[in-house]
Amino acid sequence: GIMTYSTCTFHVAENEEMVRHILDEYPCMSLMPIQFGDGDDMIGLPGLPGVGLTDEEQHMVRRFDPSDEKADTMGFFVA
Repeated sequence: GIMTYSTCTFHVAENEEMVRHILDEYPCMSLMPIQFGDGDDMIGLPGLPGVGLTDEEQHMVRRFDPSDEKADTMGFFVA
């Protein structure tokens, strides 16, 4: 099956670090590529670097950060 992990925060501990924990503790779980838009129409940002996810994994999650004017959000995360 497919499980979506989503939060309404931009806190690393609840987003990237929790995804890392899930991947480490449950080897049956893996990230799948997700995409919101294409090229210049892409919304959301990749996961943050240096907080547990590999470069490849960072691009398999989407971070909707208040600093991203295109996303127009208070904070949201999807993996």
